[in-house]
Amino acid sequence: MPPKWSLGYHQCRWSYDSSEKVLKVVRTFREKGIPCDVIWMDIDYMDGFRCFTFDSNRFPDPKSMADDLHSIGCKSIWMLDPGIKKEKGYFVYESGSETDVWIKKADDSPFIGEVWPGDCVFPDFTCERTRTWWASLVKDFVSNGVDGIWNDMNEPAVFKVYGMLMARSTYEGMAMSNTDKRPFVLTRAGFIGSQRGQPLSGPDIGGFAGNATPKLFGRWMGVGALFPFSRGHSETGSIDHEPWSFGEECEEVCRLALLRRYRLLPHIYTLFYLSHKKGAPVAAPLFFADSQDPELRKIETSFLLGPLLICASTSPEKGAHECAHKLPKGVWSRFDFGDSHPDLPVMYLQGGAILPVGLPIKHVGEASLEDDLSLIVSLDENGKAEGVLFEDAGDGYGFTQENYLLTYYVAQVHSSVVSVKVLKTEGSWNRPKRNLNISILLGGGAMISSHGVDGEELHITMPSGSEVSNLVATSELELK
Repeated sequence: MPPKWSLGYHQCRWSYDSSEKVLKVVRTFREKGIPCDVIWMDIDYMDGFRCFTFDSNRFPDPKSMADDLHSIGCKSIWMLDPGIKKEKGYFVYESGSETDVWIKKADDSPFIGEVWPGDCVFPDFTCERTRTWWASLVKDFVSNGVDGIWNDMNEPAVFKVYGMLMARSTYEGMAMSNTDKRPFVLTRAGFIGSQRGQPLSGPDIGGFAGNATPKLFGRWMGVGALFPFSRGHSETGSIDHEPWSFGEECEEVCRLALLRRYRLLPHIYTLFYLSHKKGAPVAAPLFFADSQDPELRKIETSFLLGPLLICASTSPEKGAHECAHKLPKGVWSRFDFGDSHPDLPVMYLQGGAILPVGLPIKHVGEASLEDDLSLIVSLDENGKAEGVLFEDAGDGYGFTQENYLLTYYVAQVHSSVVSVKVLKTEGSWNRPKRNLNISILLGGGAMISSHGVDGEELHITMPSGSEVSNLVATSELELK
């Protein structure tokens, strides 16, 4: 299970070159009302690219910077490479040499290769003593307020087990630093077994290389905001790639896209729990909805988040709402949060599904279990729907001791009245006292809504056939 904060938006760049710049970027997210949970530090925070060090001029007090970030609800993730500068007096090199952890050549001398700091030696992560040594360094490093670690430059050409073992050692070091936190480790390289973390995946929003255009960046954010892992990243020498760097229109698209993601976090977090328990993918290709339809295997502009279908546009001339989308068989009801925009994907909910959504927050820490909960209901051909919501502390391992609440909701039509109720629950938590908002999709983006208290059975009278037709027609006109 990833920590819940890691499912928020991540802002990254090679590189934010000072603590002042880092804080300015995060504060701008807050001032502009654009959601963000994490900012990343690339190699330039280091003293001469020496791992486990900080540049005393540009990052003089990383703990203080991390505290400032935490005070406004933002986490920080820092890069660590395996290449260790071969330099006497450098504490990592000295301790590694004393512990005898370096990869050796046939003559038993350390293998030396050139990386960012110059001549480097490399830890042999196949040795247990090396992994213990590295984990101890990570444990001390985390005491600087580090929330997560990014393992980079760890893909030797032949022995691909290297990256996996490095990530494992980093994970163990983070776990030792705080047993009440779920470690967050991103690694560029992996091996057999690395797929265990692949549900948390997504490309660099905006593209790493070169300069994005406002249209490209907005479209990319529209889709990227709905990937399991949502991170903007760009290379050194490129123009700024923060959402506000491309003008007011693109900024608004990014704001809408990320607010949409944060409303969907209850659903996305639930998908990660189900993936943790059952191995189901968080994001899946469209043919997962109907494996018997060969046409769905050709679709590259749509994907699934559980029963939620995301349809994007790759046409510069057309928005997603103007494109013809291939839908799997059955009922698929279009909806949005009043945020329809040509540069945002179109969303459909599968008939028979209930989608839990939250409030439009700016970071995960803003949310409370007592906040209003909304359920979006898409009835199937038989007038039924079901859904599930997982809730826990968002971090730590209490969920392994049943310290959570897993709620199964059901909806069903009886004589033009839809009843929505809790079918069953799992876990030891009591239900929070909160309002419950129900939206029943009618098709074409139209819906009817009702309100009540979570845990109590709600009854919603469906409109007549003619009223439904009018609501759908009006909604479709507005969407156009």
